[in-house]
Amino acid sequence: MPPYGATRIRLAVVVSAFAVSIGASAAGKWDYKPSPAERETLAAITPASLQAHLSFLSADPLEGRGGGSSGLDVAAEYIAAQFRRAGLKPAGDDGFFQTTPRTRLTPTVEGYRCRLTTEGQDVDVPSRQFALLTSPGGNASAVRDIRIDDAPVIKVPFGGQFPEGMADAGGAVIITEFPAVPSDPAARSEFLSDRRDFINRINAFKPALVVEIRRDPGRAIDYFSSRQLVDPRQKGRDTTGPPVVSLFGGSAAAAFDALSTGPTPARFTVRLSPPVETDAPQRNVIGLLPGSDPKLADTYVLVTAHYDGQGARPGPDRVWNSANDNGSGTVSVIEIAAALASLKERPRRSLVFIAFHGEESGLVGARFYAEHPAFPLEKTVAGVNIEMVGRTDDTEGDQRKRASVTGFDYSDVGEVLRRAGEQTGVTVFKHQKNSDPYFGASDNAAIASLGVPAHTVCVTFQYPDYHGPDDTWQKVDYENMALTIRMIGTGLLILAGSEDEPRWDPAVTRANRYLEAWKKLHGTEKR
Repeated sequence: MPPYGATRIRLAVVVSAFAVSIGASAAGKWDYKPSPAERETLAAITPASLQAHLSFLSADPLEGRGGGSSGLDVAAEYIAAQFRRAGLKPAGDDGFFQTTPRTRLTPTVEGYRCRLTTEGQDVDVPSRQFALLTSPGGNASAVRDIRIDDAPVIKVPFGGQFPEGMADAGGAVIITEFPAVPSDPAARSEFLSDRRDFINRINAFKPALVVEIRRDPGRAIDYFSSRQLVDPRQKGRDTTGPPVVSLFGGSAAAAFDALSTGPTPARFTVRLSPPVETDAPQRNVIGLLPGSDPKLADTYVLVTAHYDGQGARPGPDRVWNSANDNGSGTVSVIEIAAALASLKERPRRSLVFIAFHGEESGLVGARFYAEHPAFPLEKTVAGVNIEMVGRTDDTEGDQRKRASVTGFDYSDVGEVLRRAGEQTGVTVFKHQKNSDPYFGASDNAAIASLGVPAHTVCVTFQYPDYHGPDDTWQKVDYENMALTIRMIGTGLLILAGSEDEPRWDPAVTRANRYLEAWKKLHGTEKR
């Protein structure tokens, strides 16, 4: 064994060499330029073809492609048909489909009762003004039967110090009111963090239930007509805290206002029957375009988008068509797959096209793929995820001929796409406010967390109809969408055609966790 000082010197040399090798790769030339045939193929992506796909995928009969809906199943079949038509090879466990086991929980109004009793007055909450949320820790198995009869009530204002008497909260019902969720993304994130911290503080007192008051009756959801998809492995597990219920409308709010802070003379009763359970497997759609290079064909570049949307809601605007979020990304994957599959000489690396389900429910499909990859993640060199590329009317202004990459400078992928933009007339940039916060908000995060340099490309972060009923195919800028897709296709050709592999940038602090995951994935964490 060498002396300790010599060991330190050798270790420093190894670490320095590793950093230099990563830096050299990160500064790779990325000078691949698509051939005339490749450029011609991408130029064939037309606004008309995009509109044809998107007008179908975001039509009312597809029910907004909500999780567990028949419309989502139709969308999956449509995407698989387009992959089949393009000549991709099926890469799921059932043809083009990768099945995610899920159980659908449907609440039943039978046996329902909810009553808040104050000063001898009974406030019975109608079923249409009641909603049971998932548990504060996010465990969806909180949708279950509840039997709470005549429990004491403690009123706790949001934020600040807890009132006296909280030591007696065990088995009691905590009633509170949260402010409206801010529309600004940064403020929303901060508020939701504060809300989680507040509920976690409440949980330490082990109450039986948390009740939140919502004053606007128009915000009520038809809970008993809703459905929720859960991982069957989670059924029967203990939840991480008490259930949280919402009470809507003026009667409950008036009763809440009449209560003093702290322990009150009020009593609370709620009874819910167990939900109806049915099997409801969900599906990712996966197609493979094999690479042409004998040495690089067993390495992979992922091209992904989520195809689920906001689904159907009660009320006059029943279907939220989710055209831009994320029908536009789904159509992009379809069109790029068709274009590149038509080439006589395929890209050198293999391209894996994936339409994920369940992004709107917490990256469910992407997380399942990360746990059960169709192709080895250690041989997956990059991932390009596509989100909201159809609209250009961002709240910050016109975004034509512009596209942003989340975590832009975390890895080489941002630079590759920037160079692709130079070749296609699109300015690809780092959004100073949203690029980093949104890196973990889309399906790329599930793949990146395991070490694969994976990023999301988008044109808008916020637009007037974001997560609303008016996100329709008629509002999409198809000319700009076609240009954006050609840019992304060019970037994919660079990634699939270059000898270099993208690397995380060790100089970017926020990328360090992904670099460590990359080293673990490739078995280099101790080298």
